[in-house]
Amino acid sequence: SDDGTVFLFALRQPLLPPAPVRSPGPAPRPTSPFCYHLDHGDSFESCKLAIDLGMSSVMIDASHHSYEENIAITKKVVEYAHARGVSVEAELGTLGGIEEDVTGTVCLTDPAQAKDFVARTGIDALAIAIGTSHGS
Repeated sequence: SDDGTVFLFALRQPLLPPAPVRSPGPAPRPTSPFCYHLDHGDSFESCKLAIDLGMSSVMIDASHHSYEENIAITKKVVEYAHARGVSVEAELGTLGGIEEDVTGTVCLTDPAQAKDFVARTGIDALAIAIGTSHGS
């Protein structure tokens, strides 16, 4: 668009193919004003696949793991993604009910823990649990 508008196209993990299409080199980066985003990837492998397919950003949702496991998984995604010019969003905290096929109890995001999480993982964006709900 000539007015500087950027469009976001978000894909859920079940819509990804099981493996990247074979190509002679890395997937080309989009040149259009679009952001191609994987929403709620549940593992390093799903995020890696999305990056290898040419996504310009990914969300790793390891919030259903322990805090330290969430950090380890997220950091691994960040290292892979940033080396390829891809931004990373992560999630900290969980809501009650069912969200992204994960059933859990309420664990709202603690601001001090959020600061630590960002510092230790190097993420570009953080999705927090503050009491709102989606996915049910």
